[in-house]
Amino acid sequence: MWRGKGYRVNRRLSMRAGFTTLLLIILSLLAACGSSSVKAKVTPVPPTATPLPKGWNAVASPPVGSEGNLTAVAALSTTDVWAVGSYHRVDGAQAALIEHWDGSSWAQIPSPTLSALGAWLTGVATFSANDVWAVGGFTVSMSTRGTVTAQLIEHWDGKTWTVVPNPALPQGNRGLGGVAAIASNDVWAVGSISSLTPTPPVTQTQPLVEHWDGSAWKVIASPTFPIPAGSSTIRASLAAISGISARDVWAVGEIQGSGSLIEHWDGSAWKIIVGATPSDPYASYQGLSDVAAIAANDVWAVGPGISGLGTRGCGADQPSPLMEHWNGSRWLNVPIASPGTATFALSQIAGSATNDVWAVGGMVAMTTRTHVFITPIIEHWDGVRWSISPNSSGPTAFGLAGVAARPGVAWAVGQGELTNGHGPTIVQQWNGSRWAQVTSPSPGTLSNELEGVTALAAKDVWAVGSSAAGTLSERWDGISWRVVSTPNKSASDNFLRAVAGSGTNDVWAVGSAFDGKTTQQSLVEHWDGSSWSLSSAPSVNTYGDGSLYGVAAITPRDAWMVGAYIAHWDGSAWKVTSQPQFQFSENYSMFGVAAVAPNDVWAVGGQTTTQCGDALPALIEHWDGAKWTRIANTPIGILRSVSAVSATDVWAVGDGFGGTPLALHWDGKKWSLATSGLTKESRFVSVSAHVTDDVWAISGGSHFYNGNYVFSGEQILLWHWDGKNWKSTPVNCSAGAVCGLRSLAMVSAGEAWAVGASQTDYPQQQAFIMRYLA
Repeated sequence: MWRGKGYRVNRRLSMRAGFTTLLLIILSLLAACGSSSVKAKVTPVPPTATPLPKGWNAVASPPVGSEGNLTAVAALSTTDVWAVGSYHRVDGAQAALIEHWDGSSWAQIPSPTLSALGAWLTGVATFSANDVWAVGGFTVSMSTRGTVTAQLIEHWDGKTWTVVPNPALPQGNRGLGGVAAIASNDVWAVGSISSLTPTPPVTQTQPLVEHWDGSAWKVIASPTFPIPAGSSTIRASLAAISGISARDVWAVGEIQGSGSLIEHWDGSAWKIIVGATPSDPYASYQGLSDVAAIAANDVWAVGPGISGLGTRGCGADQPSPLMEHWNGSRWLNVPIASPGTATFALSQIAGSATNDVWAVGGMVAMTTRTHVFITPIIEHWDGVRWSISPNSSGPTAFGLAGVAARPGVAWAVGQGELTNGHGPTIVQQWNGSRWAQVTSPSPGTLSNELEGVTALAAKDVWAVGSSAAGTLSERWDGISWRVVSTPNKSASDNFLRAVAGSGTNDVWAVGSAFDGKTTQQSLVEHWDGSSWSLSSAPSVNTYGDGSLYGVAAITPRDAWMVGAYIAHWDGSAWKVTSQPQFQFSENYSMFGVAAVAPNDVWAVGGQTTTQCGDALPALIEHWDGAKWTRIANTPIGILRSVSAVSATDVWAVGDGFGGTPLALHWDGKKWSLATSGLTKESRFVSVSAHVTDDVWAISGGSHFYNGNYVFSGEQILLWHWDGKNWKSTPVNCSAGAVCGLRSLAMVSAGEAWAVGASQTDYPQQQAFIMRYLA
């Protein structure tokens, strides 16, 4: 998918969300060791029969599924509970999410729209039914270094949520992670503020403490920390806060490289309190992510923790959860229950009484090439010991992220993890005897992308890719795009990468699916005019990766697919055909295929991204009806796409190593470079030809890495060949986003489609579709 390595939009600075993300990072460690001046418009055009303007224009892609992330919860009573977090809009940007439980159901409550670039909530505190506070952050602007964020505070007065002004702070990232309401005129919020001094280069992140006195929010002085000797960076922050009275408030966080940070307010000043001595002598991270103050001599703090097992020869770090308790005079370590695996962490804690305290987190259930499945963990303190409490939640994205407790009832919240990524909100309720999952709103759209497109007719265009729920297909009917259901082959990592058809009732889509162990299996699906179904792929040794990247359909009884191998469909089964490139190197893969006739088929590719050593020549192979022949003396590089007009007019494009563009043309006798007008940086990913002097190609915007396309941050260019030269049209993404186009298909001389993905908030992405009309 368009995630993982490559260009990323900088993540928001919000402490509670930061520790939630840290939980995922910690758990993941165990699983990984001369152009035209005319610019294409990208403001999406809504589904309509109204003709589009001429040229390239963005077309709206339908929202996919439901998504939402709850990060904090607070309970005033059994019939008055609030949960906050964020969801991703159809444009990919975050929006604040607020939900309320009235004793029978959860409902989404409107939150003020503060920023078109994104907003999120990470902490919530209740004082009364008409006095509730929520804190987080929002994106102020984009800078050359990514996003710039500011702290966000919202208040519920019993009728509506409103944004409450809080102190203006120096330019830099500011965010709030936790909030505590002691009284209507005594509310605290904590987080961090970052600054960068370019000369000399110094990066500072310091704790941020704000207080509400009943009329205004003010910054309250708290301890700051010097930059360590020999370093140019200091990162200290507060993640959570909890109070008992106006003179007894606790806040916790971390000082990177030094361990946990615990501060106490005694009514006049914030002071640092020494925490418990780490119980793990190998611990390299001892940050605290949450605190729960029950009484003056009964305060709990928890953190995900991490042990430096690399120093023990294991080659990787792993979580060693922290649990600390304040007994009125000092902080002590308290043993916690283990779920039977070392790969777990705790992140949030809450209690209703000395013998009723809950802590939540998660443990690794399964890791794949693109993401981690985390089983939620809930632990309970009965006044004597911690024990694991069974719960009903399925896989989560980060474990359970928030917990609230009242006598006899408790709530835990988070976000689910689907086949390919983050999914809907999760809410669990403790009714005094067991945990049960409760339905809650998920207003967002799932992360999704498109990687392949084919045009059967002007009113019959298919695009395929993936979403967090698995494989994805969309169909254009001449008016709008709509999602068409597709099956998944495995429990995780189901991606469709190419699509082609011989007619309305005969369309093929290919890609890959993870087998849950070590292998990427071939994924093949077929559309028969009414539904998509899985098709059996041939059995072949693919060295652990059977990914398919290209498909071409001639008739219902004659189709080709390529990837780690080349296979032919004869109307009844897919069969592997012998090909010469495996005699040369097993590190080759085929990425594109195009068919002129049953005895005239072209396949292109090159070395895979895992290949080490010297750069190798690009692959071009030809099927003459009996055998595959490899074309000799091809340029160094990788060919990503091929398009055939006729036996004497075939185009192939890709990336020549060292930034050299690859655009090759077959005239019926030989392959030759056709690079007139191209810039050196042109790295092609797709080509579609209608006639010799009408060819479109895509460059920039994404790179192919480890079997997936990732954002590169480069300018996307749509190139047109007029028979003599290439001329480009730049594509500018919408404000605050990076985007990439992966595949294109021409319908006719005056119409073409291009598909890909757009990303505003990593790792969330949304399908990106553009249409050309002459």
